[in-house]
Amino acid sequence: MEKVKISDSADSVQLNNECGYSEQQSGKSQYSINPKSRSFIESNILLNSENTLEGMDIVMVGPVGIKLAADLVKNNEAQLRTRFTSNFVDECKELEKLVDIKQLTTELVKVNPDFLYAVSETGVFSALWEIGYYCNKGMTIDIPQIPVKQEIIEVCEEFGADPYTGDGRGAVLCVCNNASNMVEYCTSRGYMAAIIGSINNTKDKIAIYGDEERYLEPNRIR
Repeated sequence: MEKVKISDSADSVQLNNECGYSEQQSGKSQYSINPKSRSFIESNILLNSENTLEGMDIVMVGPVGIKLAADLVKNNEAQLRTRFTSNFVDECKELEKLVDIKQLTTELVKVNPDFLYAVSETGVFSALWEIGYYCNKGMTIDIPQIPVKQEIIEVCEEFGADPYTGDGRGAVLCVCNNASNMVEYCTSRGYMAAIIGSINNTKDKIAIYGDEERYLEPNRIR
């Protein structure tokens, strides 16, 4: 399977200035990370047992692109009401309530995950890369398994926004051995959750969609 960079399809995305990654050309792309960026990653770690090992699963709790869609609805409500039903727009306005993850984090800790990471304004693809970088691990991600909410997808399509690289606040990534229990626990409490990939001992952070493999990359300053 051919491997391409995810960022190749997202060149128009506005990247977050807090993530000061620098790219170095030496045969292939490598990344260094400045102290400010290291602090940015650490600020999104909700729990760290320092025991992230090969074979552990990655569970995503909450759908992709929550904050991105919530802001689009907030700033473009009148336009959306000309394109969608009032009930649909009213449901979309409820997305803002999902952004606060305090209660969600409290629930997740009860299932004893090894690592919890808050998806930030840099998006879920960048958050996954950041986990791999921080833990010095690789990973394989199955893109179709990433939780999606139809309202979010439709709002993002309306404005040409990418929910995978846009503001993903409201979702949490869990690294754990008891992934099935984590998913069952979350779904029984009304949270969207799914196993989206696993950790390995390579340095490659790869996302798979069908027959295509893509390298994950961080959002970075252009």
